[in-house]
Amino acid sequence: MINRRRFLSTGIIGAGLAGTSTLAAASIVGHEEPLAETNVFDEKWARADLESLGIPKSWWHVHQGLFPFSPERVLVIKKRPSDYEFRPLKERLLQRGFGRSAKFSEEKLDYILWITHMLTKCYHVPQYFERWGTQLAAREDLGVAMGLGGHTGIVHQFQPGSGSHPVPTTNGPLDWWLVLIPDGVDFQSRDGLPTHVLSGLVLADSGRDFCLYVPWCECVSLLMGAIDDWIAVSQMDRLAATRYLNRQLVEILA
Repeated sequence: MINRRRFLSTGIIGAGLAGTSTLAAASIVGHEEPLAETNVFDEKWARADLESLGIPKSWWHVHQGLFPFSPERVLVIKKRPSDYEFRPLKERLLQRGFGRSAKFSEEKLDYILWITHMLTKCYHVPQYFERWGTQLAAREDLGVAMGLGGHTGIVHQFQPGSGSHPVPTTNGPLDWWLVLIPDGVDFQSRDGLPTHVLSGLVLADSGRDFCLYVPWCECVSLLMGAIDDWIAVSQMDRLAATRYLNRQLVEILA
């Protein structure tokens, strides 16, 4: 687990723009917050439970609202993804019966494989794509649905729980991800509502860090319950959604 004092001491050292995406840096420069508001924000983070948030590259990222969600780790899906880049795996999974039921449609399979493809592409680990995609499809087929209700859902547990599958995460043991679907998609949610926002998790080494799933799920569950209008969140741009959700999260954890 992550020690809060360690986070605060290492986070303040070396704060700056190094490693920040062009999108984030260009959007933030020139928009400094009032000192009073900044101090309150820092104090709330100092009181927060940081066990399952990861280790930010610097305090600057926390202060600017770029942690644990980050614009670099936000996927926006405006229409059903094309299966062009993963058609062979999709065909094999369809032959196994995945994506052919009332609770697990072929459309959902396209979303699952596209998201998995983007994650493995981002981390430069294409060798994990088939295993991650297959495991996420199998999880969905068991009824552990991505669409939880209230227009939200989760995408996780596609990494194996045993063995070493190292991933070059940005924030130490885990990275938080966000998937925005402005028009919504039918993920056969428990309440029948379309899903607009998915929260995701990638571990640096699932064999070693698998225990972080539970506290991460607890944080996400609290966040889902604290926000009334997830459709509005799905229609924000990457930076706005990131900063809004991180602000809400610190209020919950403080």
